[in-house]
Amino acid sequence: MKNVSRSRRGARRLLLSGCIVLWVTAFVMTHIPAATLPKGMPGDKLLHFLGYMLLAAVFLLTMSSYVRTRPRRVATTIVVMMIYAGLDEITQPLVNRYASVTDWLADAAGVLAAVILAETVLHVRQKWFQTSAQ
Repeated sequence: MKNVSRSRRGARRLLLSGCIVLWVTAFVMTHIPAATLPKGMPGDKLLHFLGYMLLAAVFLLTMSSYVRTRPRRVATTIVVMMIYAGLDEITQPLVNRYASVTDWLADAAGVLAAVILAETVLHVRQKWFQTSAQ
């Protein structure tokens, strides 16, 4: 029993560490001055959508590992990510980039997609484990 507990703590720490590294990386990537961005990147809105989808999914899964209730983790994920996305957009002019409402909307779509996808996976996983235990 003690090994399961230690294993779970290790998984939580790994998820939390990954979430922090991902968040710092996302912040750095969105604050690279516009003149130094590589050419030939996929569409800006697609990058916003996918980036925030990944960030929100990892954030939500990290909270799930700390046994937060579904309504609480969904609400927290949406609120925290949307506030962060807004701050991310309004600080970009500091590095010669442009703040955009449409970028924020792409971020919001990515967050909502992540919440739907991650919560569906967590729900199916929970049902599967309940069925297996019986």
